Amino acid sequence: MGIVEEFEELKPIIKDKWLDFYENNLSFCKNIRIDNYQYKSGGQSAPDLYRPNGLIILTTIILLEPKMKDYIQLLSMANSDTEKIVELLRLNFDPKIELEKRKEEKAKNQFIEPPSLLDDFRK
Repeated sequence: MGIVEEFEELKPIIKDKWLDFYENNLSFCKNIRIDNYQYKSGGQSAPDLYRPNGLIILTTIILLEPKMKDYIQLLSMANSDTEKIVELLRLNFDPKIELEKRKEEKAKNQFIEPPSLLDDFRK
């Protein structure tokens, strides 16, 4: 597997790890008010969204997924703007909104009944 493929495979993993971390530490994040970086998602008419600043996100990701340290170092050599790196990693989202989406998705998947082993027998 090449470096690009490995990097692409890590993106959804780090998103899940970041959301897990944020959810597990939500009260801490609120107390120290780290989730107040304002950004636009989409065009000019898009609502303002909030998330921790890029440096906090990148530092947390490196701690949660040590493989990301090398990738983030490479990205920072090409572009030292941490907010751009957060965008490249697809972590430029409001974690509260993403957690709500994830919760809704889990609830929706719970209502889908798995096929029963007896279904084939009944036929």
